[in-house]
Amino acid sequence: MASFNSPSHSASTPPVRSVSTLSRFERNRERALELFASKGFGQVSLRELAAHLELTAGALYHHCSSKEDLLFEFIEEHYEGLLALLARRVQGTPPLEVVRNLTASLLRLYQRRPLHFQLAMSEARCLGPAHQQRIGELRDRFQQCLLQQFGIGPDIDPALRQSTGQAIAHLLEQMPTWMNHSSLPETERLALLENLTLGAISQLLSHIENRHPLQSRGFRRAAILRKPA
Repeated sequence: MASFNSPSHSASTPPVRSVSTLSRFERNRERALELFASKGFGQVSLRELAAHLELTAGALYHHCSSKEDLLFEFIEEHYEGLLALLARRVQGTPPLEVVRNLTASLLRLYQRRPLHFQLAMSEARCLGPAHQQRIGELRDRFQQCLLQQFGIGPDIDPALRQSTGQAIAHLLEQMPTWMNHSSLPETERLALLENLTLGAISQLLSHIENRHPLQSRGFRRAAILRKPA
């Protein structure tokens, strides 16, 4: 594991350091993210990675034991960022507002970290078993938090609940990339993505309601299907 600790790896906010006090690895770390995203993790040699970071291979080993450790950190940061969004959600928020808030928050996160999204979707398969397990745990936490947001409790059939969590998580993780090349103004793009997401999640919840009526848990599907005039 690399010795560099980003803010997402620490429960407390680290002290702000000036650029001049950062190591070369810390200053250039994001270049590795760009290299993995542009060439594909498997196509990047350790020697090329070190050169891209303006380091020798030996100096790179001082900060991380392998290029896989660095890829793992980027993907771990991605899921910790997603979990941080859900941690800010207020319990009891109407489902329609949950979708609106999540759509806007995910787009903002994607605008800050587009390459993190790309690596998580395309390169996570390159991780070894131990790293895969850790990412799997974070992904499961993300799915469980989403299920809680939409009032889908543990009394649902376990297989259906798990599949629903996976579907919603995958939908929301992919959503920010849907209109990468759209020429729409930002407000219109957000509105379109919100409606697309709303429709997809509504259908998922409708399917669950048909199998397990949700009204007894204080959740009405109409609340998410109907937008105020």
